Amino acid sequence: MNPNSVELSLSLKPLYVPKSLSSLFLDLSNIDNQYYKLSVLSDYICKLEEELARVQPLKHLLPQCTLLLMEGKYNL
Repeated sequence: MNPNSVELSLSLKPLYVPKSLSSLFLDLSNIDNQYYKLSVLSDYICKLEEELARVQPLKHLLPQCTLLLMEGKYNL
């Protein structure tokens, strides 16, 4: 099964569970393979960028959310 594919399911379990930055950094510190580490980090950044794109049209309604997402994107 491709980990990037989306499948239909009746499960109420979310497909993506966001991580805190501290949790991400802890996970990254436990990965020895640099290529895999970059892959995990790249995936996290892509999810941030996707979320930021969804929030951008509402930035005047969600200024704190937009700031947090942009900080996460540019500080990683």
